[in-house]
Amino acid sequence: MKVLLTASTLSHIQQFHLPTIEWLKQQGCTVHIAAGSGGEFPLADAVFPFPLTKRIVSIGNFRSAW
Repeated sequence: MKVLLTASTLSHIQQFHLPTIEWLKQQGCTVHIAAGSGGEFPLADAVFPFPLTKRIVSIGNFRSAW
């Protein structure tokens, strides 16, 4: 199974989702991360830059998702 986690910043994933990522990896899942700020994340199989803002109804967020 493949899992994609998204967040406006990579630091959000680092601060709040480590236990979830560790559990998913133990279950044999492939974990990819798409975050507004790209970078390195050792537990993820791939990290993709994905420009998101913290405003939930941002037109830019809809463009990024499209």
